Amino acid sequence: MKLQKDGLAYIIITDPEAGTVEHDCYLCCHCQRMVVVVPGSGKVRSWCHMCNAGTCGGPACAMGCVPFEAKLEAMEGTRRFWKNVNLAGKKF
Repeated sequence: MKLQKDGLAYIIITDPEAGTVEHDCYLCCHCQRMVVVVPGSGKVRSWCHMCNAGTCGGPACAMGCVPFEAKLEAMEGTRRFWKNVNLAGKKF
């Protein structure tokens, strides 16, 4: 069973009791959560037209476009800010 299309990953889940299950999957462009594609599951997902990629359908990811790299840059900037504040308060 080969379902993979362009831009998707492929996952094989092996369970001794349930056997082997194969699915397409992808990463949410906003939170990097792995989303397993199950045709006909009825789960609502969304597509970000700014990122041109799929999202997991979570409330935070569907509200607006904040790419994961932008979130990382914001976290790094905050860390740099607090590091500089702590250094500025020390007496040498």
